[in-house]
Parts: sequence; structure tokens; C-alpha cells
Amino acid sequence: MMTRKKPPPLDPNVFRHAMSGLLVLTGLLHLGVGLLGDAGEMKTALIVMGVVYSALGAYVRAGGRTAVLIAMVVTAAGLGVGAVQYASRGGPVSLPLMFFIDVVILAAGGVWLARTAKKTRA
Repeated sequence: MMTRKKPPPLDPNVFRHAMSGLLVLTGLLHLGVGLLGDAGEMKTALIVMGVVYSALGAYVRAGGRTAVLIAMVVTAAGLGVGAVQYASRGGPVSLPLMFFIDVVILAAGGVWLARTAKKTRA
């Protein structure tokens, strides 16, 4: 009987790079909806958050633990404020997609932090 070789674990940087790419993606979505969509009262906030998320994407790609933590705090705040605004006033139909991307960003950041913490303790 043949035993299957266990695959190597994913490099933690895969999660940081995914986080970076998703931050840029959600930044572009925020900018697109803010500049081109019918965002109403949320237009300015979407444009500002689009710039912030895009800049954070570049920062996370080049940075380390501090960059990931800052991106997670800003993403969680944006998710919370955006969800409250969306629930109370409605908004563009693309916002639930942006919320989903925010959740994935937070998950990737959490996995990256957990994996890198194990490395430094060992």
C-alpha cells in the first residue's frame, strides 16, 4: 500500500500577499463605486476609503507585522461603519461584496499573524 506524502504547509507570506491584493481590490471597488456609481451620501466616504485601502495594500505588501495589524484595524473599522451605514440607509448593491472581501482580509491577516507568531516563539 502506498502512503501519500503530506504536502508542505503554506508559507505565511501567501496570506499576507493575498491580504495585500484584496486590499487593493476593495480599494479599487470603493473608488469605482464612489466615482462612477450612484453612492449618494456615501460618495465621499467611499472615495476616501478607496484611497486608504489601496495605500494599505501597498503597505502590507512591503511591510510586516505592524502593517498587517494596522490594515486589520482599519478594515474592521471600515466593515463596522460601512455595515451600520448600509443597514440604516442602504447603499450601492456592491457593498455586500466589499463586506465579504473585508471578512476575507481579516481572516487572511489572522492566519498570517498566527503562523508568524508560531515561527518567532519556536
